[in-house]
Amino acid sequence: MLALPARPAFLDFDKRAFSAAEIAFLLSKPSIRGLTFSGCDLGDAAVRALCALPKLERLWLDGSAVTDAVLPDIARIPALNWLVLNNTAITGAGLAALAGHARLRHLSLRHTRADDACVQHLIRIAPLSYLDLQGSAITRAGLLALAAHPTLTLCTDDTRPAELDDAFVREQRRLASRTPPGFVPGAGDEAAALSVLHGFWDGINAWETRLALDQAADPFLADWRQPVRAAVFARYCTPRHSTSGQADASSVASPPTYAQHRIIDVEWLSARKLCVYTNNGRHGQCRFILMKKGGTWLLDHMQNLFDGWKTGYL
Repeated sequence: MLALPARPAFLDFDKRAFSAAEIAFLLSKPSIRGLTFSGCDLGDAAVRALCALPKLERLWLDGSAVTDAVLPDIARIPALNWLVLNNTAITGAGLAALAGHARLRHLSLRHTRADDACVQHLIRIAPLSYLDLQGSAITRAGLLALAAHPTLTLCTDDTRPAELDDAFVREQRRLASRTPPGFVPGAGDEAAALSVLHGFWDGINAWETRLALDQAADPFLADWRQPVRAAVFARYCTPRHSTSGQADASSVASPPTYAQHRIIDVEWLSARKLCVYTNNGRHGQCRFILMKKGGTWLLDHMQNLFDGWKTGYL
């Protein structure tokens, strides 16, 4: 029999089989919120039974023997928000069972038979924010069709060209564009706004690089560089940042925070408000919101795409 705590929440199992009695024992633990089975001898019948756990949120079935037949049962898990089906016999057509799921945010289909047939089903999972299709059968056309989902992020895939990642984001932005119909930006406005964004990036990158050198030499000599960062915010950002405390932060990144950002697309919200979409170098989407105040473009805030757009720190 399995040795478990009285009220288990998240359990991990690796490369083992389960008897009917052990599955029944797991079902006697209604506190379970997450189950990870890696390379386990677990088929449809066992998983179908485990779907009855009332608080189950995460289900990891990497390398198991599940098939499309159990997906309708998985789809009926009301609190499910994380599902991993890597290295299974799941197909694109079978994923129809997950369409319309109300809470599923993370779905991993690495090295499955998921193909372009799954696109129409996946774009109907409204909360879906993270999708891993590395090693699946989906084509370039299928990936671009997934851009119909407005808040979906594709997982990092070193085998996928950066050009395709950028094309996905541009198509996603085109389909979800908030630019007023027929809008034409003012002459020189886009170039002026992008110049401000690049100026801010360059200023912060230079500050972080020098601060890192100072801290390496003597951690107690770094504080004097805070006014340098504050000056970058004062020059390129709206006044909200002079009072938010962000300009007094002392964290640095290596490589510098904005060194790997590349601009993918721009979106005009009005004649005085522009969103600039970027890839942060780690296949993550960001957007920078710039506003025109008194004839001058300034950076107002930024957002990261993770479970929807969330405001981040500059």
